[in-house]
Amino acid sequence: MLVELRKSPVPLQKQILQRFGLSAVCGILFITILIAEGDVYVMLPFAGVVAFLFVNTIMLIYYTLNKEYVIISGICVDTNVTLLKKKPKTVEIFAEGQTIVVSLRNRRKAMAVGDKIDVYVLRRSQIYEKDKKQILYSYLAMNVKAVTHDCASE
Repeated sequence: MLVELRKSPVPLQKQILQRFGLSAVCGILFITILIAEGDVYVMLPFAGVVAFLFVNTIMLIYYTLNKEYVIISGICVDTNVTLLKKKPKTVEIFAEGQTIVVSLRNRRKAMAVGDKIDVYVLRRSQIYEKDKKQILYSYLAMNVKAVTHDCASE
């Protein structure tokens, strides 16, 4: 199983490691509270969080091993940012003759127009249409390859 996971795309591997790490940290917190407090009512929320994160990680591993994802590759044509913090909110990708608007989550740095973007999407994900654009609200992972523009070559 580990050999097959290592053959999977790197962005999916990063997502699996991040989710597993978060579930492990919450599990350690759960055990710490269990030992320190011993009260069932205090431990129940942590038990729920640990169970949710663990199941979420197992589901991502299952999707990755069974190749239940599609890779949408395209070029960034536009980005929308939030008003106050200027964090990226959506990105428009031109792929296969269509414009796909991807609603971003947990993106810390902006993407520039012209960057190559790979979006890993479940096969059964819902894609909506609005104003002749495809809108995608959920994805498994995203990989951004920045394009460098050299203007010094004359």
